[in-house]
Amino acid sequence: SFALFIMAESDKIDWKGLGKAALVSVPVVIGAYGFWYLRNYLSLKKLDGYDPKEGEQRNMQIVAIKDAQKPRKLQFRYVDVDGALLMQKELMELIKPEVVSLRQMGPPLRMESSFKLFSDFEKGLTSGFGSETDDEAASHGPLITFYGSNDFHHLTLALVRRFRQPFNIVLFDNHPDWVELYPGLHCGSWFNHTCNLPTVQQAFHLGGYSGEFEDKDLRWMTPWKLLVGDKAKIKVCPATNNFQGMRWNEVKQDVLRPVWHKMTTRERILAIFEPYRETLSKYPLYITLDKDVMMRNENLQNWNSGLLTRDEVLLCIDVLLELSGGRLLAMDITGDFTKVEVAGFYRNYLHKTQHEDSENNIDQDQATFVNQRTNIALLKAIAGMLGASLQ
Repeated sequence: SFALFIMAESDKIDWKGLGKAALVSVPVVIGAYGFWYLRNYLSLKKLDGYDPKEGEQRNMQIVAIKDAQKPRKLQFRYVDVDGALLMQKELMELIKPEVVSLRQMGPPLRMESSFKLFSDFEKGLTSGFGSETDDEAASHGPLITFYGSNDFHHLTLALVRRFRQPFNIVLFDNHPDWVELYPGLHCGSWFNHTCNLPTVQQAFHLGGYSGEFEDKDLRWMTPWKLLVGDKAKIKVCPATNNFQGMRWNEVKQDVLRPVWHKMTTRERILAIFEPYRETLSKYPLYITLDKDVMMRNENLQNWNSGLLTRDEVLLCIDVLLELSGGRLLAMDITGDFTKVEVAGFYRNYLHKTQHEDSENNIDQDQATFVNQRTNIALLKAIAGMLGASLQ
């Protein structure tokens, strides 16, 4: 009926005027969207109230506190967006974490998020933890945060944005997680924003093996400016082989395991990080561990698994903590399995196209058992490295 109306009234419509209006309005709409996008995108790389001088003072305070309080107690937190840790009853009883329940935000946050929803999540953390920042809390001992599936790894950005002091960051991940220019936040884009924060001094990406590092479709979305050059902000250490193609020949890489079928050694890890000894000793360490970096027999999660063993991950952490003077600022651990529940057409599309069926149709009880065992082993080992207690 609408088409018939247009046909009947076409002689009364000023088509030339409509055409001119369209020519004017389209650039305006595109410009408005571009302004909105850049405003939100660039805001993630900034921190309100951050003063570099005050940040250095906080850094020195943590040094003094660490020297005065040995051992320090690990402080555990659980941001509940998918219920993963609630099924790991032995772990929950062991660590007795502070729980912030944001379960209602889980489905619309899973895999990707709008800028607005991510901002709401940050506000949820502020309300749940009772403060906008974590510097004071971390002065009493390292903050160890769990939040479930690695479909939510972009939530780490909200955790690191809660600090107002300089630190180094280490990412263990089978995937890059550093895609640029995504119109929102994706579990594969957050690390780019993190590395551009003024608080982050040096970043390390450890254990990557997935094909996305060499995916030519991602060439123009890879943050080469953070990877290339003698002063590259991200140091890349693949699991077994240097990445090839695109501009990877310009990136200085050091594989963690030079012989693919032989576990790496402490000597190898020390040699890799020796050039960063001064930077590591100067600033505290933030570690973000996606357990998909480990082999599948040691952790079951929603993505394809890497090649490192749990012992190799712990060896890297031990060396990095040694070079950092034992100053662990905070750590988050992700990669616990839950059945996928997303909200919205686009997230359903991402789930269907980016998740592999073999990784997402495993038994929940089996995954919970395996992952709980790994989580407890990780925490006990890290507590031993720090001379700290779990309780």
